[in-house]
Amino acid sequence: MKKIIIFIATTILCVLLSGCWDSRESERLGLITVMGIDSTKDGQIKVVTEELISTKQNSVGEGSNSSNKMPAKAHEAIAPTISEAMEKISGLNQHINYLSHTRAIILSEEFVSTKGIDIFIDYFERNPRIRRNTWLLIAKKNQFNKVLSTAINIEPGTETGKLINGILENKLRNSYLTANTLGDFLNLLWGTGSDPYTSGISHLEITTGGSEVENQYQKANDTYNLKIENTAVFKKGKLVGWMDNDESRGLLFTKGDIQGGNISVQYHKKDISLQIIKMNSKIKPVLSNGKMQINIKIDILSNIAESQAYLDYEESEVIKIIQNLQAKEIKKLINLAFNKSKELNSDVFEFGNYFYGDYPDYFKKIQRKNYEYLKHIKLNIDVKSTINQIGLIKEKQNTNIEYRK
Repeated sequence: MKKIIIFIATTILCVLLSGCWDSRESERLGLITVMGIDSTKDGQIKVVTEELISTKQNSVGEGSNSSNKMPAKAHEAIAPTISEAMEKISGLNQHINYLSHTRAIILSEEFVSTKGIDIFIDYFERNPRIRRNTWLLIAKKNQFNKVLSTAINIEPGTETGKLINGILENKLRNSYLTANTLGDFLNLLWGTGSDPYTSGISHLEITTGGSEVENQYQKANDTYNLKIENTAVFKKGKLVGWMDNDESRGLLFTKGDIQGGNISVQYHKKDISLQIIKMNSKIKPVLSNGKMQINIKIDILSNIAESQAYLDYEESEVIKIIQNLQAKEIKKLINLAFNKSKELNSDVFEFGNYFYGDYPDYFKKIQRKNYEYLKHIKLNIDVKSTINQIGLIKEKQNTNIEYRK
């Protein structure tokens, strides 16, 4: 009991006194919000960090116009290892590198397609300050330096991590963002019969190409932004290719990872946009006479968000048509994604993991054949499509009616 009291007292004193070994004065901390890793032509590793310099809030004379903003600053170093590069950055900076507030890690396509991710994984797994919920993105070819400088070009003092976090907060309202956190990426990497993936990121220069008024408006506002789209696909720790946005949607539909966004269908060459309210997916592996099948059952509920087709949406037959079109489109997207997965020989769908769970002995035998099983899997896709609401416009009329009862 006496030892417990002494321990508690010591802990309280450590918190209260500024001289404890692990305390840090806030003004000495450099909060690393984004960390980027690239490779150089001579095979070394380039590390770029963006930090928010923690300063005392509202110094005398600043008033309330400071908006509580902290200045952002970029650092860069090149070394044989990530650890040495970070050491060099510490030598260039009077602040202490603090990684617990890192919002995003950006790896260049050049780095992950040549060196792979083993070096990166080793460093971050050994560093306890890196959180598993940090976003992991891949900067597309020749985009790394542009991406890391975009935020500063948009607004001095704005850091890239804030922009990335803002974009990815829209993931719940988007049907193609496949961005994974560091923890989810590692789970896919280390899982049996699965390969990791995540979204790509690139620099977007905004050009109006319009009137003089539009051009003046552009000069006065943002001319740069970040674009997060497509899916970086990995195999054996290296980037092996990309899925486009349609293929990314197919991947997300299969895995049941879509919680919002839109899906478009066409009726007589007229577009109808459907807003996804909710969806879920169930995957069941089936082994019959040595043949592998994956049964995918999807339930989706959508609203009509916009229609260019002239239809009477109060007609039950019209709703059935739209529901069938939605189911058909989802099947098409899934097949597109699976064909790309087979082309890249990467099991981002985790189909192997499903077979390993239900047929472990069988999967251990075929696993040795370097994912050849992907080419032999047959997909059976069943989509239950439901249109929930049609909006305030019940019938869009035109002299040329495309649908009649």
